[in-house]
Amino acid sequence: TGQMSLTHYVGHVVIGIGILIICQKLENQTLAFSMLYACCYFLGCVFVSVWWRAKHHRGPLEFMMRKWSL
Repeated sequence: TGQMSLTHYVGHVVIGIGILIICQKLENQTLAFSMLYACCYFLGCVFVSVWWRAKHHRGPLEFMMRKWSL
């Protein structure tokens, strides 16, 4: 996951928090809910990272940034 840090940083805001906003669960949640959601999101990121790196050399946003900067 370390080689996809930009993708995960943007993803946690857009996807992780976006899901909470869509489900209207962003505010007034218990600590248990927050911890469970964070752990599930983290595990999802690990699985997606392993799957992505098996097929590609760089993360999607890292790939775009490299193409735009060269």
